[in-house]
Amino acid sequence: IAEITPLTDTSLDFLELRHRRRDSAFQQFVQTAHERRALKHPELVGSQLARRERLGTTAFGRGFAVTGVWSLCVRTPLLLLGVSERGLEWDAPDEGAVHLAACVFTPGECSEDLHLRRVNAVVAALRLQRTRQDSSTSARAEVRPVARAVVKPANFARVMPPAPIIVLPATI
Repeated sequence: IAEITPLTDTSLDFLELRHRRRDSAFQQFVQTAHERRALKHPELVGSQLARRERLGTTAFGRGFAVTGVWSLCVRTPLLLLGVSERGLEWDAPDEGAVHLAACVFTPGECSEDLHLRRVNAVVAALRLQRTRQDSSTSARAEVRPVARAVVKPANFARVMPPAPIIVLPATI
């Protein structure tokens, strides 16, 4: 039986996405994950994210995007949440800017099914929170409360399979 130790840091400092381009956000996600020693070969992971995006956009509209990597280059499961106040150009279906982006890193030793369930859980949580927010506030509301609600341990207990998740503090 494999020992799984859930690592959850809910201090909720967010990675501030400083640039307006999607590829720059990918670089920032990869650099942060590498600094946290979650990646073996960051350049390969960065190219894997870019290749995935060429297959089809990972933006879902309504200001959020969720991408991810399932690779042997990933050492530790990781969830990064990035916030962009200005918005990122991401080729969203609604042609709007992305203000909240998540990147799910899953080691290749885990099953592909586990990776897909983790990504789907983040998408479901973000959709639910954005719907609640849109019905109660203006279209240009703050994204931080949405992200805080998404990473609450109670929300992950409901939709996430038992797997280690780390929410990284900002490195600015």
